[in-house]
Amino acid sequence: MKARLLSLLFVCACAQAPRNEASAPARADTSARMWVSEVRAAHAAADGATTPAARKQAFDALRALAAKTPPPSVAASDAASTRRDLFGRAARLALTLGQPSDAEQLIQQGLLLEGRDPYRAQLLLLSVETQRALGNEAAARAAERTARDEIAR
Repeated sequence: MKARLLSLLFVCACAQAPRNEASAPARADTSARMWVSEVRAAHAAADGATTPAARKQAFDALRALAAKTPPPSVAASDAASTRRDLFGRAARLALTLGQPSDAEQLIQQGLLLEGRDPYRAQLLLLSVETQRALGNEAAARAAERTARDEIAR
C-alpha cells in the first residue's frame, strides 16, 4: 500500500512539473509539417482544378496561403521561396481566370519577399505575360529585361 501511495505521489508530481523544453521543438516541427501539408494540398487542388469554379477555389486557397506567415520553425529562405511559388501559382490561376490585375498584384507581393531563387525569376517572367494581358507592351518589355537580368545573375 505504501509503495502504491509513493508511486501515485510520484506520478502526480511529474504531472505538475514544468514541461521540459524538448516539447517546444516537437510543437514547432508539428506546425511546420502542418504548413507543408497545407502547401501540398493547395498545389494539389490547383493541379486538379478543371472547371472555372475549381480554379477560383484553388486560386483563393493559394492566395490565402501565400499571404499567411509560415511557422517560425520554417527556415526564412525556405518560407520565402515557398511563398514566392504560391504567389506565382496564384497569379498564373488569376491569368487563367481573366484577372490580370490580380495576377500582377500577386506577382508584386511575391517579389517583395527577401532572397533570390528560381521562383523570383518565374515571377518576373510571369509579369511579362501579365503586362501583355493588361495591354501594356512597354511594361512587358521592361519586365522581360528585368527577368533576363535576374536570370543572368
